Amino acid sequence: MRPTATPANNQPSFAHSKKFQTQKKEFVFREQIGLNKRAKHIYKLDEARKEKLFTKEA
Repeated sequence: MRPTATPANNQPSFAHSKKFQTQKKEFVFREQIGLNKRAKHIYKLDEARKEKLFTKEA
């Protein structure tokens, strides 16, 4: 069933707009190929943390 809360002008919500969908896709794609700097940074931190844990155990 469709949600009953619709805007007054009866337009679909922002999340469903074409522009937003393409932006979302682009962001996910950039993240996948590692161009998203923040994602890359978090990944690096995660790797460093894993390495620290590994060296602690050894």
